[in-house]
Amino acid sequence: YKRDLKVIHANLQFIEDSYIPSISTSLYYVDDVQLRIQLKGAIKLQDIEYVQIKEQRDNEEFMIFEGDPNTTRDIVKTFPLRFHKPSGEIISVGFLTAAASLEGVYNRLWDKVLVILVTNAIKTLVAAIFIFLIIHFLITRHLTKMASFAQQIDLNKLGFKLELNRKASKSSKPDELEQVTLAINDMQTRLRNDIQKREQLVEELRLQSEIIANLAEGVYFGRADDGVIIFTNPAFERMFGYGSGEIIGKHISILNAPSDKRPEETAEEIIGILDKTGTWQGEINNIKKDGTPFWCYAHVSMFDHPVYGKVWVTVHTDITERKRAEEALRESEGKYRTLVESTTDPIYVVDEDCNYMLMNEKYLSRHGLTKDEIKGKTYGEFHSKKETKDFAKKIKEIFETGKSLSYEYRSQSDGRYFFRTLSHAKELDGKIASVTVISKDITDLKQAEVALRFSNEDLRKAHNQRKILSKRLIDRLEKDRQQTAMELHDHIGQTLISLKMSLEIAHGKLTPGQTEVEEQLTTAKERALQALKDVKKISLGLRPSTIDTLGLVPSLRELFNEIQKQTDIEIIFFSRMIPKQIEKKKKLAIYRIAQEALMNIVKHAQSKKVFANLTRKDNKLLLSLEDDGIGFDQEDEMFFRMKFTKRTGPLGLIIMRERAIQLGGDFSIESRKDKGTHVLAEIPL
Repeated sequence: YKRDLKVIHANLQFIEDSYIPSISTSLYYVDDVQLRIQLKGAIKLQDIEYVQIKEQRDNEEFMIFEGDPNTTRDIVKTFPLRFHKPSGEIISVGFLTAAASLEGVYNRLWDKVLVILVTNAIKTLVAAIFIFLIIHFLITRHLTKMASFAQQIDLNKLGFKLELNRKASKSSKPDELEQVTLAINDMQTRLRNDIQKREQLVEELRLQSEIIANLAEGVYFGRADDGVIIFTNPAFERMFGYGSGEIIGKHISILNAPSDKRPEETAEEIIGILDKTGTWQGEINNIKKDGTPFWCYAHVSMFDHPVYGKVWVTVHTDITERKRAEEALRESEGKYRTLVESTTDPIYVVDEDCNYMLMNEKYLSRHGLTKDEIKGKTYGEFHSKKETKDFAKKIKEIFETGKSLSYEYRSQSDGRYFFRTLSHAKELDGKIASVTVISKDITDLKQAEVALRFSNEDLRKAHNQRKILSKRLIDRLEKDRQQTAMELHDHIGQTLISLKMSLEIAHGKLTPGQTEVEEQLTTAKERALQALKDVKKISLGLRPSTIDTLGLVPSLRELFNEIQKQTDIEIIFFSRMIPKQIEKKKKLAIYRIAQEALMNIVKHAQSKKVFANLTRKDNKLLLSLEDDGIGFDQEDEMFFRMKFTKRTGPLGLIIMRERAIQLGGDFSIESRKDKGTHVLAEIPL
């Protein structure tokens, strides 16, 4: 349609550009034939339905046209006709009117309407589907997820966040979906916070209600407008002897006991103070339902209630027992003064500023003062600046912490030592009022401590000397054993070998008839051989060479096997995690302790079975030997002295202990009568 309109306008323009000049010339020269030809050419243009020329001739209007004058003229355009003479003069010769009809345009549109409708319907459908998909991908699916998420929101589970499956926006400003998502998540957060706050408030209200209901003190609420009681807790009802809710609606004056004032006057006096200050506290004589008077300490404050307006909150504490205690305290003060005056220790009481409040005769006599001389005085007036500064610091600490202090103190005036105890004294409201100072003279004790310290130093030196002597003894013992073993092997052993060889030579020179001599020589040779074996065994026992060649565990196993062969004792040996490289002196010490312990078992224990263990624990070697023998009583005097003084006792046990101690280890022995003995040695690696 637009294209056809454009063609019509283009044709009208074409008439103006191409036909007007020639028509103006033909009209000026009155060439009717040419004019007809030109008009027919113009009317052949598309959708140009009517063309006419108007000319004024001899005062008459002259008109030439082509086309149907009655046709629909939808677009009409009139052009002036001007003739240009060679001289340059322009003469108006008439007007050209061209009319175009849209019927052809409409007819062509109707011809194409089906195609247009179908194609546009298809385009619209495709565009709609495409738009739908775009909207679904960009918006609808997210809205659906939002709706589903919102439907599934549980007030008890508000920790889950709404997250959309979409790429993050490149823009710094969130789009609408992001804003909705943030709003939903923020709504959850706010809901969660509001619920938590509400739960906290509910819990606080419940807790406050529980606290008020379970308070040991009596609590009641009174309406300020008319003084009527509107709430009481169970403790208040029990305190005043009323049943549940029985006192609600009664005037507060019913609680006051009559005195020199009527109960109503007492209530009015307290109300007057409340109206001025908003609070009141003090002791008041109340009365129970059965008429029994009793003393209470009451604290009254005022607040605005949303329903009852201004309300008094009154907390009552029964102080009947306190009143009795105060009376008893007054009676006991005299006894306390008597006790303070009768003690041999200086005692005095000071306040927070170190002003004297009380002192006993012992303290006064020590300073050579009287009560009148010290009255109104401070601690600093009788002590040095340093003593006063230290004392004031401790007094301040007691008032701040409420804890007692004990410490040693040396007086700069006479040099004597005291053990001071500073303890606080509280008033009835629990506030610290003063500090009581008790100074016990420990000068003699300090002198005894000095003497004891010197004595301990002497003992330490003696102990170190004993360790040195013990080491020398053990070293000498090992040296003597080594020397004895060498002498047995080198001298007596060689002598016995020579004796055995001489006996064998003599035996070979016997004649067949010397039977008795042969028997004696055979016996002597066997005894010499047995003596040689015994010497070898004793030599190995004095200095086992296997410790250096095979190591500690094989040497112990050989020792245990040898003892099992010589006795009927069964030895069960277990070792674990024993390092291959152990210092020579430590290997020898463990071997000697095991050897000495087994010798004691063989000699004294009457044992049938021995459990021997050599294990490593942390950085120590543990040797344990436990027998099932007769044991002994550890309360025995000799064992007691050996265990606790470590000075006397059986030599074998002492040497075993010293071997362990010399190497920085430990040695212990436990035994019970008829329950066997357990020996444990610890040697650090």
